[in-house]
Amino acid sequence: MGLRVVNIRGRRMRIWGACVRAAACVLFPIGLFWIVVSRSNRSIQDVALRSSVIYDWTARGAGR
Repeated sequence: MGLRVVNIRGRRMRIWGACVRAAACVLFPIGLFWIVVSRSNRSIQDVALRSSVIYDWTARGAGR
């Protein structure tokens, strides 16, 4: 999809942070609608876990 979730430093999230974020999105999906009113286009989950979703259009091989 060309999207990547990164931590506050712009690096890939660790596995536990990614799992917590995924669980928060499943358990509290209404928090995703915060993107509509947020100036920085971040969900409640992103604000709470200090993460961001960025576009990543780098070419990768099929095996990666």
